[in-house]
Amino acid sequence: MKLILGTITVFFLALSAPHARAEGLLPAYFDVTGVRADDVLNLRRGPDARTPIVDTLPPDATGVVVVARSDDGKWGMVRYNEGTAWASLRFLQRAPGQGDEQLPHILACGGNEPFWGLSLSLGNAVFDEPGGAKITLQQVWEGSAAGMQPHDFGVRLQNETAQIHAVISRGQCSDGMSDMTYGFSIRAILSGSLGKRMLAGCCALP
Repeated sequence: MKLILGTITVFFLALSAPHARAEGLLPAYFDVTGVRADDVLNLRRGPDARTPIVDTLPPDATGVVVVARSDDGKWGMVRYNEGTAWASLRFLQRAPGQGDEQLPHILACGGNEPFWGLSLSLGNAVFDEPGGAKITLQQVWEGSAAGMQPHDFGVRLQNETAQIHAVISRGQCSDGMSDMTYGFSIRAILSGSLGKRMLAGCCALP
């Protein structure tokens, strides 16, 4: 009986652990929770309470983008204005309505050398690059590899004259120019009026 009770106790402790509310694939939106109304949630330089505080979040902050977890699952890498920092997942709760099986409907993608941008929003996309006009395309297909975890997504975009075939993958991505860490990487093959070429970059939840 003691063994059974001990097992049950461990089970419920695991469910109540700080990182238990943060299950699910990343990146994703989170809301600050459990912080007193007169307090703030500290953002730290590293996943450790002993590292310096670089910024804070208000106690009612919503739409906080978490792009990665620490190895012990207790800290989340949070994107903020100056780059990325770490916050305790004890005080962050995954926002509802986010499915892991589909690519987020709104993404901001881009790269540098050459500089380019691709905004995805509810089935439409806008591609732009310096010196060129913004080109609007429609998303005609999206899918992930059959039988695999939803980490890699294929996307097909097109209009009357241009096509973009892209693979967008979950995982930390750096633009190589800033301290920002993004939650997706992208490889895009352009054709038609956009020319035949491939571009690489990162994508972020806005």
